[in-house]
Amino acid sequence: MKKLHFLMIAIALCGLTSCNKLKPQTPATKQPPAATDSKSTKADKKTKESSKPQIDKATAAFQASLSQERLPVQNSGKWGYSDGAGKIVIKPQFDLVFEFSEDIAVVQKNEKWGYIDKKGKLIIKPQFNQALAFSNGLAPVKIGEKWGYIDNTGNIIIKPQFDEALPFSEGLAVVQIDEKKGYINKTGNVVIKPQFDEALPFVQGLAAVHKQNQQGYIDSSGSFIVDPQPAHTIPDYGGGKKPGKKNK
Repeated sequence: MKKLHFLMIAIALCGLTSCNKLKPQTPATKQPPAATDSKSTKADKKTKESSKPQIDKATAAFQASLSQERLPVQNSGKWGYSDGAGKIVIKPQFDLVFEFSEDIAVVQKNEKWGYIDKKGKLIIKPQFNQALAFSNGLAPVKIGEKWGYIDNTGNIIIKPQFDEALPFSEGLAVVQIDEKKGYINKTGNVVIKPQFDEALPFVQGLAAVHKQNQQGYIDSSGSFIVDPQPAHTIPDYGGGKKPGKKNK
């Protein structure tokens, strides 16, 4: 009897367990989508909107820079200038031209040299036998057989007296007198006497000079920083790298 009672309880428990297994599961509640941070969205939109004007400004600045460039161009045997985009802005009309320097360019017409501005207007009429670019506010010109210097209005600032002359660099210019080269300042005074066979403009405080088949470097006072020596043995101090003091 006890065994039968125990068996009935076991069957009842088993039935309860089976019912629980067969009981349908409650479906999972669908979660609503995460809320979007409106402040973040607005910030991203604002960033995109603010970056667009910056890009537009950069593009405009680049296009403006191209329009201001003046590049020599030849057509039908005559020279003029185009802008950076290749558009002709000064029609070819000159025999020869140089690149612009200090917003002024040297041009040749009818075998004489003069100067134009970036609009192509002659600001100094062709009148010189030879002429070079403006630098430090002055330009070398050849009148007759001698070289002097003019300002950007065409006034003679340093009278023609040199056999050769180069544009100013760092306030000094190479000139030649009696087959020797030296340096003058912007008032025309000789500051480094003509003594060199060849001389180059100053770059970052140094100038290369040749004397008796040797090359050295001088400072703006004319003192040798590197003594003259055979040109093939002297180091190149280009790019602003300065040498040490010369050997005593």
